Amino acid sequence: MDSETYTKLRADIRAGLREEIMAEVRQQLIPMVRALVQEVMDNMKSTVTATQLDQGTHHLDAVQQTEEKEIRERLVESCH
Repeated sequence: MDSETYTKLRADIRAGLREEIMAEVRQQLIPMVRALVQEVMDNMKSTVTATQLDQGTHHLDAVQQTEEKEIRERLVESCH
């Protein structure tokens, strides 16, 4: 086997191995990345939901405080 043939054969083997390795990596990595993305999305949804609940609670507290203030003002006005 001459040097040129050997070099070509070696390059072909390396390319084949590289393709096999990349296929294996993709086969294992893609499901892991999908699971990670799904977990992040689930956490973001729960964080967004918690934030929305906090905002809703703050809004209800503000409405309640406003109503209580109006009731006190009416009571003060009716006493005078």
